[in-house]
Amino acid sequence: TTAVYCNDRSYTNAIWYTSGSDINWFGVIGRLNDAKAPSYACGANASGFAGNTYFNGSTSESDRKKDRFSAEETTYGNGKLTYPIALMTADEVAFAGGKQGANLSSPYGWYYLNAGTGSATGVMNWWTISSTAARSNAAYVQCIDGANRPGRVRDNNTTYSSIYVARPALSLKSDTLWLSGDGTASDPYRIVEN
Repeated sequence: TTAVYCNDRSYTNAIWYTSGSDINWFGVIGRLNDAKAPSYACGANASGFAGNTYFNGSTSESDRKKDRFSAEETTYGNGKLTYPIALMTADEVAFAGGKQGANLSSPYGWYYLNAGTGSATGVMNWWTISSTAARSNAAYVQCIDGANRPGRVRDNNTTYSSIYVARPALSLKSDTLWLSGDGTASDPYRIVEN
C-alpha cells in the first residue's frame, strides 16, 4: 500500500519543446527523447534537469507529492489510489530496453513479452502512466506499440482509448518469492512473502 507510482507532470526544459498557450510538454519527453536519461525519481528538479517546474512554476515538495500515487499516504506517497496498483512509467520501460520511436528487435525486452515470448498484448498498443503533453483540446500519454511495431515507445492522444489497453503494474516487497505459475492466464504467477 506504500508503493509509489509516478505520474511526473513537471515541465521539460528541452530546448526544442516550447510550451505556450496551446501546449505544455512534460519532463518525460526531455528525459527519454532528448537526453536519453530515464529516471526513477519523481517530480520537478528530481530528474537531474535543472529548470524543471510544475504548472505554476513551483518546485515545492507538496507539488511533487501530487504526482506520487500510492494507496496509503506516506512521506512520499499521496494516498490517492484505492488499490496499490497502477501502470508502468515510460522511464521504467526505457530502463528495460525501450527506446523512444524505435521498434524492438529480437530478443525482445521483458516489458514487451508474455510467458510465450510474444507480445503481451498481441497487436494492441498499451498505455504507460507517463504524461507527454497537455494541449488545449487533448492530452498525450506515452504508450508502447504491440506486435505491429514491437515495443516502440511513443506518445498518443488519449482519445484513442478504444485501440489501447492497460497493463497493470504492481510493486512487490523485496522478500516476496515466486511460488509457482508461468504468468499465463491458465497458470498465473503465485507468490509468497518470505
